[in-house]
Amino acid sequence: MLRVLSIGDAGDDFVASELRRQGYELRVEQVCTREAFSQALDRQAWDVILSEFSVPGLTVQQAAQLLRARHLDAPLIVVSNAVGEEKAVEAMRAGAHDFVTRNSLVRLGPAIEREIDEAANRRERRRAELFIVDLNRDLQRRIAELQTLVNLVPVGIAITDTPDCRFIRANPAFERMLEVAPSSNISLSAPVEERPPFRILISGQEVPPDLLPMQRAARGENVTGQEVEFIREDGTSLRFLASAVTLLDENGRPRGAVGAFADITEMKQAEHMLRNSEKLASVGRLAATIAHEINNPLEAVTNVLYLLERTAGMPPYAAELVAIAQKEMQRISMIVKQTLGFHRESVAPVRISIADLFDEVISLYQRKLDSAGIHVHRSYRSRGEIEGYPGELRQVFSNLIINAADAIARGGHIHLRVQDVTRRFWPERRRGPRLGGNSSLNGVRVVIADTGPGIPAENRRRLFEPFFTTKGEKGTGLGLWVSQGIIMKHGGRMQMRSSTRPGRSGTVFSIFLPLAASQSGSTPKPVAAGE
Repeated sequence: MLRVLSIGDAGDDFVASELRRQGYELRVEQVCTREAFSQALDRQAWDVILSEFSVPGLTVQQAAQLLRARHLDAPLIVVSNAVGEEKAVEAMRAGAHDFVTRNSLVRLGPAIEREIDEAANRRERRRAELFIVDLNRDLQRRIAELQTLVNLVPVGIAITDTPDCRFIRANPAFERMLEVAPSSNISLSAPVEERPPFRILISGQEVPPDLLPMQRAARGENVTGQEVEFIREDGTSLRFLASAVTLLDENGRPRGAVGAFADITEMKQAEHMLRNSEKLASVGRLAATIAHEINNPLEAVTNVLYLLERTAGMPPYAAELVAIAQKEMQRISMIVKQTLGFHRESVAPVRISIADLFDEVISLYQRKLDSAGIHVHRSYRSRGEIEGYPGELRQVFSNLIINAADAIARGGHIHLRVQDVTRRFWPERRRGPRLGGNSSLNGVRVVIADTGPGIPAENRRRLFEPFFTTKGEKGTGLGLWVSQGIIMKHGGRMQMRSSTRPGRSGTVFSIFLPLAASQSGSTPKPVAAGE
């Protein structure tokens, strides 16, 4: 059934008879005004609209405008008496799809079929265009989501679009890790003048760029879980677990690669630290065992010397030798006691005196300090009683005093100070747990200062990093890192100042430790915030 909307007499009986003769079943409705035409368009869909060239109150141009306003694509064909070519062109320009004269109605059926097919094609193209627009919008949204994810994920991501990997771009997290500028080329396969300022090691050795994970993946070889080490421009290193996969083109050939680099630097350091800690713990246990076993023969020798001292008729020179031996035995006994003190730790904090701990550590290293001509100056304005773990704090003071002794030349000085203070916290500078509503905390300030050459500026920022040492094979790089952890465990804070200026060189470690609870009501001397 062909639904025909006739404007004026364009679909009269004569025209309808011709269409039926051409095989069409028709349902024709006639309108003569703009209002009636609008109502007919709103009421139902039409297969074709036939219009006279000129109908009073409703021109071809107005009919075409009403169709466009409703986004309708029904063919509009002008059927009129014979007119000149100019009139036909005018009708087409007004919006008609075709022009058929009443003298050639034989063309009307084919014209209707053609225009219906073309309208269907136009609708299909519009649907395809809308589908592509929606698809592109969805693709852009997904690309934006993926880019946001790549920018936010804390894993290094690298992408290259070429099999030769001459340009590799990185996500912001990877750029920050490698300390390169945004949008930099991080490929070691780039021309020499464009290469990034770092080196890459595999199994501790530099390898040709072609053997690196991204380059291998770009050639079609997927890489999974390969450890690589990046040596940055400042000499620091980062270790990554690298995986890379090949990107293929539409023909299945490699066109690039994408790689993920998980930072395992801290994990590797923790593994190394654990191995060293196990070694140190084993050494500590061995030292404690030896010290414990020495106690029995030590006690026997001490008793023998005591009996010798009281032997009648002993020559003076022999008595003098026995006295020296007794003094040295007392010193050995003190060393054994302190060695056991380093290893044995209380399960709960106990009342201790910082000044007493200082004295014990100094007595342990007194001979070494004397032989090096190092003068130790003690200034105890209080005994500095706190609640803490004596073995751990003894380890802290031992580390700092030995570091100072190793740094200074013969004839140098070490200054030890203990003083009750009040530490004030400005709101914007406070760190650590909140201390109720107070902005100050009573405690003990411990100072260990030396007159050594000072610590170079490039080493100061790394001083508390694990495994960083300036002592070569002699150092483990754990002393200050462990010491800082012990101070933080006691709720305190350790700070360092150093100068390398000739004539004014030296290093000062300042430690704040909270006072024991029983002394927190005293009124100690205040210190400036940030000390």
